[in-house]
Amino acid sequence: MLTITHNLNSSQLAPDLQKSLLASLKTGQILNASIEKINGQEVTLRVGQNVFTANTTVSGLQTGEIQLSVKQTQPSLVLAIAQRPQLTASSQEVIQAAIRQHLVNQQPLGQISQQLTQLLNQLPSQLQPPLTALLEQLRKPLSANTGNDLKNQLNNSGLFLESKLLLGKSDGNTPKQDLKAQFLQFKQLAQQSSGVQNAATQLASKLSDQAISKITLNQLQLYQNPAVIGFEFAPPNPQTIDDQLEFRKKRTDKGNRWEVFVNLQTSDGELKSKISFDAEENLYCGIWCQNDTLGKRIESKITELHDLFEALDLQSVHLRLLPSPPEQSKQGQRVALIDIHI
Repeated sequence: MLTITHNLNSSQLAPDLQKSLLASLKTGQILNASIEKINGQEVTLRVGQNVFTANTTVSGLQTGEIQLSVKQTQPSLVLAIAQRPQLTASSQEVIQAAIRQHLVNQQPLGQISQQLTQLLNQLPSQLQPPLTALLEQLRKPLSANTGNDLKNQLNNSGLFLESKLLLGKSDGNTPKQDLKAQFLQFKQLAQQSSGVQNAATQLASKLSDQAISKITLNQLQLYQNPAVIGFEFAPPNPQTIDDQLEFRKKRTDKGNRWEVFVNLQTSDGELKSKISFDAEENLYCGIWCQNDTLGKRIESKITELHDLFEALDLQSVHLRLLPSPPEQSKQGQRVALIDIHI
C-alpha cells in the first residue's frame, strides 16, 4: 500500500473550498484524484479543484487518474492509493469454471450469422422480424472513422450490457441496441414461440445460446485482462478469399532473378500466372486459365497488357498463355513483402 502524506495549510487550498474540504474528509473515505506531476519524492496531486504537494518514498508512480483512501486527517493528511482488491482463490475458481462452461458452448459470431441467415425462412413468421433486426445488427460493418464511432460499436457489442443495466444508463446506447441483449431476447422468443417447435426453431435457440456464450466469454476475458478487448463482428461478405500472391528470389550468375506467382479466383474460373524479371530487365509472363471462357477473356487483353509492360521501358517483354499451370522454381527463395526493398 502506497501512502502519501502532507500537512495541509490554508495557502494550499482554495479559500472557498478549504473549510468544506477539511470538514468533509473522514477516515476510510475514497477520493477521486489525479497525479499531475512527479518530481523525485514530491507528487503534485489534484483533488477536486484543490492542487497540493505530497511527499512519498515509493518509486514507480505514474501520472494519471487514481483513487485515494483517507487514512488520517490530523495532524497530517495521510492518503493511500486504493488498490483493486485481489481475487480470492474461490473467485478465481468461479471465473475459470465459467470460462470452461462458455468455451465449450460457443462458436464465432460470423459462423452463427451464416447459419441463422440460412434458417430465417424456415422459422415461424413471428420470429422472422426480430431475427432480421438481429442479423442487421450483427452484420453491421465495422466503422471507426472517429473515436465516437468505435466507442458506440464497442458499447453495443454486448461486452458492457450488465454494466448498462446496473447503472441504468440513458445515453442513447440502450440495451435494445445491445447485441447480447438482442440475442437474449430472441432466444426467449424462440423458446416461448406458440407455434410448432420445429427443428429450425430449436436450432435457432441453440445458436442464440452459443452467441451469448461467445460474448460472455469475451466479457470474462476482458475482466481478467482489461488491457485487451475481445471485440468480434461478422464480416459483411462471408466468402473466403483464396487469391494468393507470392514472391521468390533466385540467385544466378548474372544476378538475382525475381519471380512473382499470382493465383486469382475470378467469376469465370481460376487464373494462375508466373512473372519473371531478371537483372538485365527482361520480363517474362505466362498465364494459365482454368477454362476456355476465361482464356478468351485474357487473350483479348494480352496486347493491352503487353503495352502496359512496355511503357515501363524494359529491355524486353514476353507474354504468352500457358497450356498448364506454371511451376515454382525449386531453387527459389521465398521472400516476404516486408523484406523487399525498392
